[in-house]
Amino acid sequence: MSIKTYLMLDQRSVLIIDDESDLCQLLKSYLMRKNYDVHIAHTLEDGMNIVKTLHPSMVFLDNNLPDGIGWKLAPFLANEYPGMQINFVSAFDSQVPNMPPASKYTVIEKPISFVDLEHFDQVCLVERCVDDDGEQCTTVRQVSAEQFLEERQKLHPSISMTTDSVKKRLHNISRLEHSEVFFARKAVLAAGE
Repeated sequence: MSIKTYLMLDQRSVLIIDDESDLCQLLKSYLMRKNYDVHIAHTLEDGMNIVKTLHPSMVFLDNNLPDGIGWKLAPFLANEYPGMQINFVSAFDSQVPNMPPASKYTVIEKPISFVDLEHFDQVCLVERCVDDDGEQCTTVRQVSAEQFLEERQKLHPSISMTTDSVKKRLHNISRLEHSEVFFARKAVLAAGE
């Protein structure tokens, strides 16, 4: 009989294993604003070395990396580090490997929408307004998912909607050309590409 040693995960530590430098920097900037300690690796080998020393509570794992298929590593990570949140990241519709029971994971499609990363707890609401000089301007404020849903329902009172239905709609708004903020009464800012 073997006794498995459970390592304590650093709850504020995140590791991004992805070979796209721009995406890594964008994710790092976003997560640092959420007070996470963020580390980046561009290869599986570098990522595993960081995992062994850092024990992050969350990993963003790209599938196609220069030295292998990242997602194949996920079952090992879930077994060795129970409680680790594994975020599968890919631009392609890839098959998630068989994961151990009770493992924590989610799939995030590229381009990444930061609305999805927030899991819709908070949303940036952009509203068109007129300033004191009569000029068109915008205001930006952070609101809860429920407040955002209320604002959407005011704009479209005849449409039945829930937080989940709005979330599905906003998942597609991840590129600037999908959300023409200046001409909209209300819109969601979704950073990233």
